[in-house]
Amino acid sequence: MSRVDKLKASLITKALRVAITEDVVPARVLRALYPMLYETLPLKEEEKEGYLYALGYQMGRKMEEEFEHIVWKMSKPPLTFKDLMYFFVKGATAVSADKIELEEVREDAAVVVNRTCAYCWGLEGKYSKPVCFYYSGAIAGATEAALGGTAVVEEVDCKAKGNEVCRFKVRYKP
Repeated sequence: MSRVDKLKASLITKALRVAITEDVVPARVLRALYPMLYETLPLKEEEKEGYLYALGYQMGRKMEEEFEHIVWKMSKPPLTFKDLMYFFVKGATAVSADKIELEEVREDAAVVVNRTCAYCWGLEGKYSKPVCFYYSGAIAGATEAALGGTAVVEEVDCKAKGNEVCRFKVRYKP
């Protein structure tokens, strides 16, 4: 990567970090920018994936902190992973245009399906692997912020890959 590209990536990183942590850019605006970010970030593929995942992770943690009082009031203590996944899907559907569903949920694992993924808008069928790293990071960040422990999120189907839906397997260890 050239010096100029490194500088661009650094500036983009700093600007987005400030925007996310200070609520300068609403999530829906970032969603609209995601395809452009994915295609134009001057980073190697694996760096881009890690970068977008880290942004999503930070946003997921921030969203959980902001809505923590609501989730805790609505749930029966103690909050379980299963409860959190139901709240996550309801909340994410309420604040976005995405149609998000739980395909499967257990005490330590879930499958989240996004039928109308805004992150893939304009990227449908263009890639050979999933691209929704931001969304994967957001699920992991919100889960870990709410429950502690470790959340591993893997996107197994992606509209950008040509699949009908974006599908995420979530595994949680307390």
